[in-house]
Order: sequence, then structure tokens, then C-alpha cells
Amino acid sequence: MLFKNKKYQLTTKLSEQEIFKILNENTTKEQLISFTKSNTFFVGKIENNYFKLKKVVDGQNNFVPILSGRISTKNNQTFIDLSFQQNSTVDIFIGLYIFVTSIFLIFASIMIVNDNLHPKAIILIPFPILFFGIIIYEVNSSEIKKESINFFEKLFQEKVDIVK
Repeated sequence: MLFKNKKYQLTTKLSEQEIFKILNENTTKEQLISFTKSNTFFVGKIENNYFKLKKVVDGQNNFVPILSGRISTKNNQTFIDLSFQQNSTVDIFIGLYIFVTSIFLIFASIMIVNDNLHPKAIILIPFPILFFGIIIYEVNSSEIKKESINFFEKLFQEKVDIVK
């Protein structure tokens, strides 16, 4: 993601098999093309002690972060370690977005220095573009993170703690 990711952990007394059962009931296998909306909360894959899920949203939304998790057992407790990562397409898009806006800012600055740009206030244009682009990205990602964490807390009836 654009900013540092946090790691989360959920601790429960449920067995790994019970956790996989709950996750499978609330997850649809990811398909390359799907014409219908899934009736589950997540879409993705669950294997062995690992899962990679995305929250189901209406329409196409590449800004949905991918929820990765690993399940482990220790001292009669099961730990679910969670982290969110952004789709690599989104990282490329955001990088290009910032790059193009920065290039515009550089060219506008050069033109002002050479006194070829009128009005001079045009140099202010890239700042709100950068600001709103980053805000839209962060708000969308953080809302989906909150919904996913809240759903995990409801599913397993345990609190999700921030580890890092």
C-alpha cells in the first residue's frame, strides 16, 4: 500500500478445522470472470494454513486490498495473523498518477522561472490533484480494511489486535 501496512492478529480457542470451515462458508472461490455477485463476504482462496481474500464489492474495484492470513496453533489457542496488501495494478496506477502529476508540476515550475507561464497560479493545480488522489486511495482502502476486520471479529467472536 501507499503507506506502511499494519499487521493484525486474532486469537481464538477454535480449532484450525473450525476456522477453515467458517472461512469456507464465507468465501467464494475466485474466478477469472464472474457475471454474478457473490453471496459471501469474501472471494479468494484458502489453502492449508494460508488464505488470500478480497472483500466482495459491487462492480469492479481494483482498490480493494487483499487480505492475507496465516493460521497457527500454540498452547490450545489458534492464531490468525492478518495483513493487507494492495493489488499490484493499483500500486502501478498510483505510481504513474504521482509521476505524471509531478512532471506537470516540474514543467509548470520551469515555465514560471522562464516567465513563459501566465497565470502563475497554474502551478497550484497539481497539489489538489495529488491530495485528492491520495485521499481517495486511502479512504477507500481503510474503509474496506475496517469492514473486513469487523467481519472477522463477528465471525470468530474475538477481538482483532494490531501487532505492528
